[in-house]
Amino acid sequence: MVIRCAIITMLCVALSTAALESQQPDSGTVDITVREPMGMVDGHLVRSEGRSATTDANGRARLVLPAGQRTVSLTRIGFAPKRVTVMVIRDSTISVTIDVAMEDMATTMQEVVITAARTERLAGETPLRVEVVDEMEVDENTLMAPSGITMLLNETPGLRVQQASPTLGTGSVRILGLPGQYTAMLADGLPLYGGAASALGPLDISPVDLSRVEIIKGAASALYGGQALGGVINLVSKQPSGRSEVLLNRRTMGVTDAATWLSRRFSENSGMSLLMSGTIQSAADPDEDGWSDQPRARRWNIRPRLSVADASGRSLFVTAGYGYDDRQGGTLGTALAPDGLPFREGLTGRRADAGMTLRIPQADSGHVAVRLALSTNGR
Repeated sequence: MVIRCAIITMLCVALSTAALESQQPDSGTVDITVREPMGMVDGHLVRSEGRSATTDANGRARLVLPAGQRTVSLTRIGFAPKRVTVMVIRDSTISVTIDVAMEDMATTMQEVVITAARTERLAGETPLRVEVVDEMEVDENTLMAPSGITMLLNETPGLRVQQASPTLGTGSVRILGLPGQYTAMLADGLPLYGGAASALGPLDISPVDLSRVEIIKGAASALYGGQALGGVINLVSKQPSGRSEVLLNRRTMGVTDAATWLSRRFSENSGMSLLMSGTIQSAADPDEDGWSDQPRARRWNIRPRLSVADASGRSLFVTAGYGYDDRQGGTLGTALAPDGLPFREGLTGRRADAGMTLRIPQADSGHVAVRLALSTNGR
């Protein structure tokens, strides 16, 4: 009798445990659509339970969340954050529509995640002071000077682009007065431009695909070595959005710029982009002294990017690039130098690089990051 009661008790405990396990929350899918009267529906950051997604051009984002009642937060730069409560049903997909009006605009701006300091943190939590040139200012300078970022950097206090060779139009970036050799140039947090980055190359890369520029003024040699004694300039590219841009510009003195940025999204967190740019300019001598004030130049660049991320926060970023630059300066026509001979000056540069960033989140809210960068420069 005692044995029978013990067996019945064990069966009841097993059934109860199975029932409890069957009641443990599983996961479900939440489809979120953001609507605005002005049509600005993309770029909203949706978060819940440590997972996040960004709305696409149609204002849609998708999150996979544990079953049960969950709170979903919606944020975007310039808008007050919103929170909605949803009931996530196991193995089911529910749709939620959030209306955002213009009166929801807030006076405070959402902080951006800084990557120039190697550890990805919000701007207010970064131990170093990092200045950010936002996308609006980048776009404004792109329309005025689409062939390079010289104007963009010159308009930033504490930075100055100094000519390295006036006849060839090369330059270097000086931060707080230090020579350009102490300025580290990065692309998406990777040293893709090599050790002599500030003299030639990045200054002539089209800013069409840039979302922002992060600048560290002052010594950052503890992060990037002696090359960053003056500071760091990090060029952050746009995320693939499914949109494409084409820019054709004709300037005075015979300068033609062309750039195109193509992007495609494979999923909500994955996509690829391609930047192609080129510049053709003729030699010019406005003061007619026989010396070229603007060199003859032919240059072009190509850079594909691939970014992949999953719902758990793991991400992979891969990029590669190739650039060609040929410049010819010196005396023009029949003009002669003081020694009675013509003077010709030329510079041809070829640059190739490849980089990768792998991030794996950890249980303690931190993450492990692996970065790899290879570059070669020939002049």
